[in-house]
Amino acid sequence: MERSLEFGNSAGLSPVHSFGIDRLKVVPGSVTFDNQYPAGGEELLLTDVFPARLAGIVFEPKAGYVFEYDYDNSKVKIMEANAAGGVLVETSTADQSALTAVRFLAWGY
Repeated sequence: MERSLEFGNSAGLSPVHSFGIDRLKVVPGSVTFDNQYPAGGEELLLTDVFPARLAGIVFEPKAGYVFEYDYDNSKVKIMEANAAGGVLVETSTADQSALTAVRFLAWGY
């Protein structure tokens, strides 16, 4: 399974701003999915960036999908409207290779 994950710039990880709290880091990144999306979500470990605590993460919507982060299992889920067009449910489509460079913003310590 191939999946790419990029943070900040090509030089690697770097905090963007520290909002008056010395250790708070805000880091932009992106994730590209492949044709093997597993039920339950794709692993997205951020412990090397935020060793103490990932406080939050938001993803841009893309191609009609929205994304949800499972903090307990460190996974990003691809969500879509159910058949009735109401509640969001995790996608059942395994091939998500069209979802490239889905941007996110994460913050933590």
